[in-house]
Amino acid sequence: MIHKSNQQYDRPSRANIFRHMLLLFVLLFTLPAFSSDAKVKGMRFWQSPDRTRVVLDLSDAVNANVFSLQSPERIVIDLPNTEFGLDLDAVTVTSDLVDKVRQSATTENQGIRIVLDLKSPAIVKTFNLKPYLEYGHRLVIDLTNNTNQKIPPKKSLAQLHVDNVIIAVDAGHGGEDPGASGYTKKQEKYITLALAKKLVTRLNKIDGITAFLTRDGDYYVGLHKRTFIARQQRAHIFVSIHADAFPNKKVKGASIWTLSNKRSNSEVGRWLASKANEDLLGVDDDLDLKQFDPQVAQTLVSLSLEYAVGSSIDIAKDVLSNLKSVSVLHSPHPRQESFAVLTSPGIPSILVESGFISNPNDEKNLSSINYQNKFTQALTSGLLHYIKNHPPEGTKFASLNSQKINHLVKSGETLSAIALSYGVTVNDIKSSNQLSGNLVKIGQVLQIPQ
Repeated sequence: MIHKSNQQYDRPSRANIFRHMLLLFVLLFTLPAFSSDAKVKGMRFWQSPDRTRVVLDLSDAVNANVFSLQSPERIVIDLPNTEFGLDLDAVTVTSDLVDKVRQSATTENQGIRIVLDLKSPAIVKTFNLKPYLEYGHRLVIDLTNNTNQKIPPKKSLAQLHVDNVIIAVDAGHGGEDPGASGYTKKQEKYITLALAKKLVTRLNKIDGITAFLTRDGDYYVGLHKRTFIARQQRAHIFVSIHADAFPNKKVKGASIWTLSNKRSNSEVGRWLASKANEDLLGVDDDLDLKQFDPQVAQTLVSLSLEYAVGSSIDIAKDVLSNLKSVSVLHSPHPRQESFAVLTSPGIPSILVESGFISNPNDEKNLSSINYQNKFTQALTSGLLHYIKNHPPEGTKFASLNSQKINHLVKSGETLSAIALSYGVTVNDIKSSNQLSGNLVKIGQVLQIPQ
């Protein structure tokens, strides 16, 4: 009897345990999962000359609803199933359009609402970014001015400096795009901007050259926008500055890249499909491609790109010959790749990889003001050598070049004797030919300044 009653008692106990476990399992998967809500971990503002970019750092992807309201002007950001992981009052607002940021009530049962109070009406554009390197999910909100006031077009630098060589200097990355991360976590975007600013300063000290930056602060400029700025200013040369990174920390050195022929060929179609009234063929051409037969238009763009690629290689060689005295070279020869930032027809373009900031020594050098000065001086010398030998038509350098005489060095001639025969100084000849010493070789062609 006792044994039987125990069996009858045990069986219901196991069933009860099973039912409780099943109920617990159902509850776990049906109750609101508050612990899985996304969090707003950070909020950052980036101001560029033409827009404000707001970036929300999120712990997970969120299907946000962003819209604008009037009276007063404001942008509303609804984030369902999201909670705050930051103090909005501590957010620094750096914007020409946004006055302040605040929290507001939302109609969502589980979610938050962020409001951007605006100084003036704005056009809003949003997109999501997936995790990349040290960054997680991000919601990006771009705001541009929505006033109806027409701004008269500014004159290009080429119009303001009609006989100068115009050089666009592009600092890679910027704003929410930090670029590569260094050995001690230094960010590429700051190194490139420092180098670009120093290069522009040096170039602008040379009579006959006007250099400008595609970005002069910590904000992001799209790749094709960078080349558009160069064409808008009618640049003769485009120089984009970057710093590399690699898992192997022993990899080091600078290199120069130009556009590959493969990318060059694919760009022809893209340009033909773009706005026909744009200046596509360089600083000396204002052609509406629609006035030509499609095959003729394709030939014009192909020739323009072919010129740009060939000239880019010549610039790269001159720059590398000067860099080797300052930096270890990762590659002693120009390299070619399909970089979008090098694709502007008619504008010779180079991409300068200043070094590998993943390498401790390269990172230390590129963070040093003294090394930055030496590096940008080498870049300046290389660009100047190219300009003197390939001056754009209609510039001061082209005028000077037409006044020079070529001299073929013969057996027994010395630099001092050659200078004396033409009534110029040795230093004049050395400067015109980028000579570091007084040694000349038989068969060498020297340019004699007049």
